[in-house]
Amino acid sequence: HVTGVQTCALPIFQRQLERLGYAVCGVASSGEEAVDIATAAQPNLVVMDIHLAGAMDGIAAATLLRQRYDIPSVFLTAYATDDVVERAKDAAPLGYLIKPFDEHSLRTTIEIALHKHQLNSRLRQSEARYRAVIQSAHDAVITADHHGAIVGWSPAAAQIFGYSEAEVLGQPIGLLMPPPFRALHGPALASADDRESTFSRVREVDAVRRDGSTFPAELTLRSEEHTSELQSRGLISY
Repeated sequence: HVTGVQTCALPIFQRQLERLGYAVCGVASSGEEAVDIATAAQPNLVVMDIHLAGAMDGIAAATLLRQRYDIPSVFLTAYATDDVVERAKDAAPLGYLIKPFDEHSLRTTIEIALHKHQLNSRLRQSEARYRAVIQSAHDAVITADHHGAIVGWSPAAAQIFGYSEAEVLGQPIGLLMPPPFRALHGPALASADDRESTFSRVREVDAVRRDGSTFPAELTLRSEEHTSELQSRGLISY
């Protein structure tokens, strides 16, 4: 772990971390030095004092490390004005410690930060795999929110229906159904989501392309929770 702290506290803080069982790969008294050490060592976490010597403060250093190397940070500070707090948000720290603090608070904050980063990394990997599957799928994969508005549109959906992603995002899902049935689809999704948090069903439907031509299709509909909001995902085969 790289630690960016005020010069007078470096030896004390390093010993605290080592007593807690963490391997300290370097210490720094400036933002520039912290970036150099972290670039070379690629630590699991940076414990960064916001107020560091040099042209680059702790916030700027942590932001650079997150953007360039996906290295998470925990911030330390003895005081923080409103504008400093707002700047700190941009660095997306995974923890925040107000000095003075005890070793229990330090360990708890570090462990929670490491756990959050691990979960975030797994989520990004999962989303990347899912996007790869969607992008290569031959069937149309369409995602709608709780109100029936289209929020996801695969390349196969664009090919099958004739609409680009930009044309359909935000449009009601009923756009893809023949006019007599369009008004039914938004309310149907909402009522289904209200009954149960997740559901999966298969049905035969008539779908309509951009040019007005219709075709019979099999709709596999699944509702799932995404970032605390229910979404419905449809797989259309024909």
